Amino acid sequence: MTRTWMALLVLGGCTTVVYEDQPAETGDLEVTWRVGATDCIEAGLDEVALMLDGEEVASFACTDGYGAVERLDTGRYTVRLVGRDANGWARYDATPGSVRVEANVATAVPTVVLGALPGDIVVTWYFDNGRMCGANGVADVEVTLFDDEYVVESQLVPCDSGILPLEGLRSGAYQVNVMGRNAQGGAVFNGVGGVDLDKGARAELEVMLDAL
Repeated sequence: MTRTWMALLVLGGCTTVVYEDQPAETGDLEVTWRVGATDCIEAGLDEVALMLDGEEVASFACTDGYGAVERLDTGRYTVRLVGRDANGWARYDATPGSVRVEANVATAVPTVVLGALPGDIVVTWYFDNGRMCGANGVADVEVTLFDDEYVVESQLVPCDSGILPLEGLRSGAYQVNVMGRNAQGGAVFNGVGGVDLDKGARAELEVMLDAL
């Protein structure tokens, strides 16, 4: 990266344009990484993207474990590394913080450990006659998320909302129970569904409610 300066010289009534290439103040940035307690292949990662201040500036093969970007403008940057699979989906990441790039030197970020990204499960519900909560006497639904029969979270929402995102979840197999309650809080409908959530993924689960 260079900056071009132009000078105008006036000699004997003639104007002469003089160009001078002057190196800008730039530096290099080096990053190294590891993938949790595993490796790129086992984690299913194809590449690692380097983000500076939220903008992707380069990507590298995950198995290289090293990447460098040259001729960056000097200054402080917030660094984030994102591990992607072969389809380009973000599965792992790490944000080591900020680093200052100095002029004419290679600045090395301490080795970064990538961790799995959480995922989301979007739950929707319906009845055998459609999505008519009022016609079925259901005012609210209680959505309970289970991980191997342990309750992860439970939320009560209006039935008419029709959808509930469950966010920030670890990857794995989940079961979801959707209970329809009447205006007095009594359980009148119920439905159960299961879903496998991958790292950093968004899974959709539609649950049919049956009358109790």
